[in-house]
Amino acid sequence: MSAVAERIEGLVHAPGGWLGPIAARTVDPEGALAATETWLAGSGSPRLYAEELYRQPDGTFRLLDLFAACPVVGQGLVQNPEIALTILDDTEHRRPFDPAAVLAEGEQLLRNASNYRHGLDRVRFLKQRWTAHIVSHDLRADWDQPQVWRALSDLADVVMTLLHRWVWHAGVGMTRREDACPVLVVAFGKHGGREVNYSSDLDLVYVAPDELDDATMTLGTRFCEAFGRALEEPMGRGLLYRVDLRLRPYGGTGPILNKLRAFVAYYDLYAEAWEVQALLRSRPIIGPEALHPAWRGLRERTCFRRTVSEFTLDEMRKMRERIDEMAEPNDIKRSRGGIRDIEFATQIWQLVHRVDEVETTLDTLRRLEAVGALPTSTVATFSEHYTWLRKLEHRIQFESNRQTHCVPSAEESKRRLAVLMGYADAPAFDADLARRRETIGRLYADMVEAPGKSDRLAVLALVPEAASWLDGLPDPDAFYATLRSNRDSLERIQTLVWSFPASIPLLRASIPLTEAVISGEVEEDWSGAEDYATMRAGTLRDRFGHAVIRHALDPGGDLAGDLSDMADATLRSAAVQAEYPGWIVALGSLGRRDMGPQSDADIVLLVDGAQTSAEARASEMLRLISDWRREGMPLGGDVRLRPDGGKGLLVRSFRALAGYATEGMEDWERFALGHARVIVGDAARLADVLSCTLIESDRSTRLAELLKMKRRIETERVPPHHVWRDVKLGHGSLSDIEWTVRLIEMFAGAARRPEDSPELRARIRRLVDRRLLTVMESEPLQSALGYLQEMRFSVWAAGFGSEVLPENPAKLGLLADRLGGKDGNDVLERHRQVAETVRRIYLDTVARLTEEVRA
Repeated sequence: MSAVAERIEGLVHAPGGWLGPIAARTVDPEGALAATETWLAGSGSPRLYAEELYRQPDGTFRLLDLFAACPVVGQGLVQNPEIALTILDDTEHRRPFDPAAVLAEGEQLLRNASNYRHGLDRVRFLKQRWTAHIVSHDLRADWDQPQVWRALSDLADVVMTLLHRWVWHAGVGMTRREDACPVLVVAFGKHGGREVNYSSDLDLVYVAPDELDDATMTLGTRFCEAFGRALEEPMGRGLLYRVDLRLRPYGGTGPILNKLRAFVAYYDLYAEAWEVQALLRSRPIIGPEALHPAWRGLRERTCFRRTVSEFTLDEMRKMRERIDEMAEPNDIKRSRGGIRDIEFATQIWQLVHRVDEVETTLDTLRRLEAVGALPTSTVATFSEHYTWLRKLEHRIQFESNRQTHCVPSAEESKRRLAVLMGYADAPAFDADLARRRETIGRLYADMVEAPGKSDRLAVLALVPEAASWLDGLPDPDAFYATLRSNRDSLERIQTLVWSFPASIPLLRASIPLTEAVISGEVEEDWSGAEDYATMRAGTLRDRFGHAVIRHALDPGGDLAGDLSDMADATLRSAAVQAEYPGWIVALGSLGRRDMGPQSDADIVLLVDGAQTSAEARASEMLRLISDWRREGMPLGGDVRLRPDGGKGLLVRSFRALAGYATEGMEDWERFALGHARVIVGDAARLADVLSCTLIESDRSTRLAELLKMKRRIETERVPPHHVWRDVKLGHGSLSDIEWTVRLIEMFAGAARRPEDSPELRARIRRLVDRRLLTVMESEPLQSALGYLQEMRFSVWAAGFGSEVLPENPAKLGLLADRLGGKDGNDVLERHRQVAETVRRIYLDTVARLTEEVRA
């Protein structure tokens, strides 16, 4: 047994030989014993503390293990012998790391501080005490590695929160408690990503509110300088953290404190690709509450509202290569196959896939897996190796408080490191490290270095979602080669994949449509032949796809008209191929030429003569449409608006329609027929249809019944929480515009004539000409009509599956990109303004008509 062990045991009134076996279980028995002896000597009560060692063998092993494995923390225990007692005591050791409780403990320490520097010393004590707690749990594997990183990050948050208040009030001299510090402290890097290690620098920036006056800005700058000194200056207990402020605008040459608008301008105009990547891992820590969401909005807008171009990725890769060239081969962070490779690849894919609301690397990997961006095998491999390498990084840093990431070459140091990592010897450790780095390097190359490899990998590094459709096409290599060499083509693909996922099934199903997108022909007018006798589902599907994709890439043009033309072509083709002999009259959005991507074709089938043969041909025509829809043609025919609805015959004669209008037609059917437009048959017979819409008597009761029906639609088909966000049927929706126009036509003597356009825009202008709508009403209605039609398309194109404005901030962000809003809140506010205006005009119209029909 060593002489040191004997001396320590001699302090205890008990048989000897108990300490040596405990020390022998550590990575460095002699070093552990020597540190223990130094600790006892500095305690002021060596015999009392030695008795504690004897009484608590489990705690003694924890303490000696910490002394042996982590000399830098052991030095803190020598400075503060009482901290070691928290490692010895089982109950205290099991105490969880609760940031709120640690913060409260720190606040109590500061309340008892005698002066400013004494307060700083108390914060250093707090950090030493809880760092020892974390290290002990790390060594014993009581906590998994992500829990260790989170605790270290939370401890840094607590320290900065305490110093933020202490420096402002006691250091800068703002003694009045109500004078809150106006400076927001934002963490970047490991701290921003909640992955702090034992020797991390803190990458910080300081942000001030835009409205701050010059005098307070000067005071804020003084605070920032004092805050940095409080963190960095060595005192009796050493420094707290090294601080790096070079991520502020213009780096080391820029002001230490900047207003928020300076950050916005810098990121909009000057930030390089690596600075955007760095912003990805930024997080407000402490400061004015109003600035926290503002900073998060800046981060989201800068990182996730831009297309990540191949040029940007090249710049990021070059930066990574420069770091590679400067790294030593045994650097497990910066050199190939190290920690930075995993972090870099993960962040690149996070930017490409716009994966937000995550902080840690492991969480980001899991989210990338969940959205289908990375396969489970890659996520599992990266997660395992990242966790292992971060643990190794910590074990390397246990030796001293230096920010080193290099595996030591000295034989004894290598042996210690191997044992701390759970290996029998250094060769076994070296072999496993080499295997892991080789695996990481290979995966990194596949994910990030694609431009040096195949065309496919080069494209998928930028648009990984494209694999799900391009790989299934004949000769996909040709498509990938074209995309790699043609930036315009690649940008079209990126736009559709990221902003208009509803287009992907259309592209996946059609080689011609994919070719048109890649070549750019999709941006031209449709040039397909109108051969109704031979038109099939594929042609109709491609025509639909051409219209919506063209509009997605260039919002100009008349999408509603294009989709209506496609529906007309479908119905005419079905009529020709089924040899249907009668008329097809469009109602609803098709009648108004106001089709949306999810609209069905509302139609009424009429004949001028016998119905029997026409009925069979109509059934065949509807069967054709149904078959085409199953084959991918995105349009259904709906004949439920025919006389007697689903109970009636498919086809009615014009005479029968006139009789039905006289004897049994309900007012909502007259309302619907007001949108009639002839698609197949002699257009002159439209007069016979429109004549059925006239209301000659009992106008007050009929208006009341229609308004009752409108209220039922709004309450039964629209959930209450959607009533202001349903673009089609809610308050201030397309339905309100339609009802405003139709009610005036029906009850103000402005019945639509056969020669009048069925489109709402033209009908609104006609009502203005008739002085039944004012210009102050018509202009907002025309503007709202265009806005709501575009919103209906954008909601569909983003893949939301409804015609309701979403509440999710990420989804609203996609709409903001499409509609030119600043952010999701801007989209909601604009929609609220439009909807409230439309609703007011509709209600004013209802009130006016109600008064007129009662007169």
